Amino acid sequence: MDSTTHPTRSLPERADLDQLKRQAKDLLRAAQGGDPGALDRLGGRAAPCLADRARRHLEPTTFSPASFLDAARRNGWSPGRLPTAMVFAFQPTIAHHLAESDDFEEQPAMAVGNGRYFITVADPAIAVSCMSPGSAYVGQVENQLALGGASRFVILNLAGGLGPDVAAGDLAVVEAAVRDDGISDHYLAPGDVVDADEDLTESLLAAVRALDSAARRQVSWTNPAVFRQTQAEHDHYVAAGVTIVESEIASLLAVCAAHGVAGGAVVVVSANPDVDGEPVDWNTMSNTQRQALNAVVAALR
Repeated sequence: MDSTTHPTRSLPERADLDQLKRQAKDLLRAAQGGDPGALDRLGGRAAPCLADRARRHLEPTTFSPASFLDAARRNGWSPGRLPTAMVFAFQPTIAHHLAESDDFEEQPAMAVGNGRYFITVADPAIAVSCMSPGSAYVGQVENQLALGGASRFVILNLAGGLGPDVAAGDLAVVEAAVRDDGISDHYLAPGDVVDADEDLTESLLAAVRALDSAARRQVSWTNPAVFRQTQAEHDHYVAAGVTIVESEIASLLAVCAAHGVAGGAVVVVSANPDVDGEPVDWNTMSNTQRQALNAVVAALR
């Protein structure tokens, strides 16, 4: 037991519960910012998890991929054939495409949750993990690295456009992503942007330009809160030259950077309210995604 005496405060006779809640939130925000007075109020207990965020990426984890995989193996699990590179896709059209392709076989043992996992029949093996949007794929990256599998990772997804320079149907290779994701701070020191791997980015750009000669390198804003993109943020990022908005890319690039492996991303712009006037043709969009997947897989071989 900790016998240290910590500061306390008495409640007034007629305490205003809403006011106390607001004060508690203010205190927590101050502690998260490292305010010494707030940390003292919390008895210093909040320091490791709140005030030391600039260093948490350096601290060892309490639950490692090796521990998870060891437990899985003890229950009879086997990873099967390991890939040299991996693509993460989040749209159902990709899974449907791969299920009908003679060039891929499904490998259910490596699927996450309700997702599907495919791997090329021919070597070098390239895997495509199809899952719902979100950060679950981060665990797959960690597991692949622990298994000695893939060392290059690419996201292929739909994305929104920002500003006047991109439109629905455009293909883009993301060269850097704004870290508004909530995951990257667990892997890297605090910062605003994380870069994609340069060599991989150039390989992906060459591949997608075979489909669309106008495809360019772009910077993306990773914001998982899809319906919390404020006008002030929009205007700020457009002015800074950011042209893409999506939910996953900064997290992937951060995990890859932390482990010293290559990460990259290709997106198909599905909509851009800044310039789009006509409804999106989803059949054309799905076809573009499938073509982009074939190009990405070829670039990874």
